[in-house]
Amino acid sequence: MKNLLFKFELLVFTLTCSQICFAQDSLRNNLGASPASALKKFEPFLGKYSAAVDWPTRNLKWDGSLEITYSIKGWYLETNLIKESAGPHRQWRMMITWDSAQNKFRVWRFETTPPFAGQPEGVVIFDNDNEWHAEWQNVPRADGKKVVYFSRFRLNNKDELDIITDVLDPDGKKQDVGIVRCKRK
Repeated sequence: MKNLLFKFELLVFTLTCSQICFAQDSLRNNLGASPASALKKFEPFLGKYSAAVDWPTRNLKWDGSLEITYSIKGWYLETNLIKESAGPHRQWRMMITWDSAQNKFRVWRFETTPPFAGQPEGVVIFDNDNEWHAEWQNVPRADGKKVVYFSRFRLNNKDELDIITDVLDPDGKKQDVGIVRCKRK
């Protein structure tokens, strides 16, 4: 009988704890905080786009799709560019969030190439309401020099977005890497 009572108490305890430990069901976290309102600056860019990639410096030319959306219950912004035409699979993803302690947007970049050595995190800076860029400092090149790598998101109108990628070398010379032309679906 004691064994049965112990099992019953254990079951009640387990069920009670599981009710308390369910995943977050609102935008507010367990500490009462909400996602940063600063992420609202990205709202004009949100949506699904068809994308045409042209990166002559890397011999990349393909068609695909781009989606810019909130992720993880609004705590992050996610961009996801996926190749849909023939050839090897390509994907380029970024996760962006507002860091209130550092008072800046932080960005992490993931793609189907080796990551930037020692520099996976960058910053996002808004140039105006229709343009922002993600920037990675001190990215090593094959020749050992460190460069600044930029991906600029420019909203030409409500349905057309360009992503222009440049590299700034230590001498201040800018090299155009490529462009992605996107049209809202």
